This record gives sequence, structure tokens and C-alpha cells, in this order.
Amino acid sequence: MVKELARVQSGIGKLLDAYQDSVLTLDELRQRVPNLRKREEALKAELHGLEAMAIDKQAYLQLAEGVEDFLSRLRASASILSVIERQKILRLVVKEILLDRETKLKIKHSIPVTRPNPIPAPSGGDLTSGYLLRKWSPDNPAVQPNSGPVAQSVRAGDS
Repeated sequence: MVKELARVQSGIGKLLDAYQDSVLTLDELRQRVPNLRKREEALKAELHGLEAMAIDKQAYLQLAEGVEDFLSRLRASASILSVIERQKILRLVVKEILLDRETKLKIKHSIPVTRPNPIPAPSGGDLTSGYLLRKWSPDNPAVQPNSGPVAQSVRAGDS
């Protein structure tokens, strides 16, 4: 695909050279270049998509390794922990418990994942910080104050 992109870019350059050498007219150049530009943009988009997929796959694999490591450490220590210590771990992992109007229960969790090698994010940063399994939902009824029976029951349980 990279070779195809280079070939298309070379073709555009050759057309411009031919125009400058008066081998092509301006009308012929205007007819040929847009198709090559469209092909160039499509190839660039496809390459960008493949790069993003590779980054996502790498992040997923590292996330899976981190989760496996967390679970193995948790299993190894679970048999020797007291009930109070187990509750502390549960409180650290479970971030939200939501009950929606259809009486569906959602448990939002976060598992801390440590990685020695940062994964470059498509936005230019890296994915080394935070809890990768948790998706935050600020517009969630349970997160907003005074938002129905779920929030009231959570507040009642806090006192």
C-alpha cells in the first residue's frame, strides 16, 4: 500500500512536470490530477486506519496482559485475605453500581494496569495513565445530583 501511495504521488509529480514542460495542457492536467488526488487521499486514509488498528491491537494485548497479571495476583492473595480486606479490594475495583429504569444492574469497574512501555495514542499522547477498562459517563443519572431513586438510595446509603 505504501508503494501504491508512492506510485500515485510520483504520477502526480510526473503530470506536473509534463505540464511545466508544455507536454500537457492545463485542461488535460485538470482532468487527470483530481482522480490521482482522490486515490492518494483514499490510500492515506486506509494507511491511517491500518496504523490505528495496529495501535489498538497492541493496546488490547497489553491490557489483557495487565488484567491477567491483576487477576493472578488477586487469586494468589484471595485465600489469605480477611473479609474486610476483600471488601476494601472490591471497593477499589468497583467504581459505580447503576440501576436503570428497567431494573438492569450495571457495575462499572476499573482495574489498574501498569505497563513498562507506553503505547502511543492516535491523538499524540500516550495511553499510560488511568484505568483502561473504565468508561466514565458524566451524563449518567446516578452521577448527577437529585436524579431520581438511584441517587437518593446512594445518598441514603452514604449517611
